[in-house]
Amino acid sequence: MAKDKTLYTCNACGATSPRWLGKCPGCGAWNSLEETVAEPTAAAGGKNRLGGAFAALAPSAGVRPLAEIEAVDVARTPTGQGELDRVLGGGVVEGQVVLIGGDPGIGKSTLLLQALDALQRAQLPSVEAPPGRPKAAKAPGTGAAGAAAPPGGSAAGEAAERGGMLYVTGEESGAQVALRARRLGITGSQVAVLAEIQLERILATLAAQQPAVAVIDSIQTIYSDQLTSAPGSVAQVRECAAHLTRWAKASGCAVVLVGHVTKDGQLAGPRVLEHMVDTVLYFEGDTHSSFRLIRAIKNRFGAVNEIGVFAM
Repeated sequence: MAKDKTLYTCNACGATSPRWLGKCPGCGAWNSLEETVAEPTAAAGGKNRLGGAFAALAPSAGVRPLAEIEAVDVARTPTGQGELDRVLGGGVVEGQVVLIGGDPGIGKSTLLLQALDALQRAQLPSVEAPPGRPKAAKAPGTGAAGAAAPPGGSAAGEAAERGGMLYVTGEESGAQVALRARRLGITGSQVAVLAEIQLERILATLAAQQPAVAVIDSIQTIYSDQLTSAPGSVAQVRECAAHLTRWAKASGCAVVLVGHVTKDGQLAGPRVLEHMVDTVLYFEGDTHSSFRLIRAIKNRFGAVNEIGVFAM
């Protein structure tokens, strides 16, 4: 059996080198190169094995003058968490991709589960609606959670038919999520929960469920069968995030990615991950205190000078 070829990949920018270097030739970061197994390349004249999936999720558009492109105001859907809405710029936007990072145990999963439940209840005719009950009819021209759709339609053109919230957990079982919901006093929740870490199954579930908002907790636990590297590696994080981002843009589903942080307080994984998404949030605070801060360091749909304060 042929020996696997190895490369050294920068965990900051994703640049590769055939040998280890103290300084990354791409971004200049020190001691950032990690040994990885090189992925097999396509044969000459062949196609990239990921090309079909990427093409399906991100159809190309023709060249148009900027003056002919209509600037449509985005519709925002409040999450039910006022402090989070303020940092986001007023709520979530269709097709928005949010990356939220924070120390272990800081409360990321708790905050997002409460936000999903509030969004789900805003859609249902009754907070105690049993499983299988038809969704509430939406008024014409409304978006995923009842918010007015912008003129000209949504990114996917079918926002009025979209509904439901999906929580994908790669770190807990469904029973653990249910226990956390009970501790938070969340009862009768209709938020859909999927315990899965394989990207292809997650994308299939997204296509079948067509949620308005999906939380992926966390991006470092997700892996694709198309890659041979381990979950959490630079290649896996980059490719999985790219697929989920393209799904969000093509479908209009808002996707929230939960990210781990390093001991230095930086988001784990390649730096390109932060460039890929629309919004980057940091959830921070002392684990010995009940107060938490959330701030935006990047936001394509709002300002970055806002801060949210939570009492956990």
